[in-house]
Amino acid sequence: MFEFCADPASLEGISWFACYLTTGKHMSLYWSILTVLSLLLITAPTALLFGFAGASAARSGFAPLRWLGQIYVAIVRGVPDIAFFLFFVIALDQGFEYLRHQAFCPDWSEPIRQGNDFIVCKAAKLPLSTAPQWVHEVYGFFL
Repeated sequence: MFEFCADPASLEGISWFACYLTTGKHMSLYWSILTVLSLLLITAPTALLFGFAGASAARSGFAPLRWLGQIYVAIVRGVPDIAFFLFFVIALDQGFEYLRHQAFCPDWSEPIRQGNDFIVCKAAKLPLSTAPQWVHEVYGFFL
């Protein structure tokens, strides 16, 4: 990263630390920390918003809204967190692809679920295989 890092024998003290802490491994670590913190900044307010909305709906005077709020609270309290972490992301992605499959491929004759496989037409894939790599990474990040 720095010019003086080319000759490791001449490194001492702070210059050694400067070279060591800017290696590829450390840069990956710094990027990972930044990713985790940005995910935290996105998901924590979203989770609080969902929680407050569900609690407010459960205490609503409007009966249908109260019922939906109570159902939401019962589901969130009754399902272990690990099930949400593992299942929700997969189900959400497959739900998006299923809806796109129904819209874009109405003449599809094969079953979508084939054993352990979830197979949809190429037009229903999300993101499309022709999309640039950064689109796949952003989609995975926000999913």
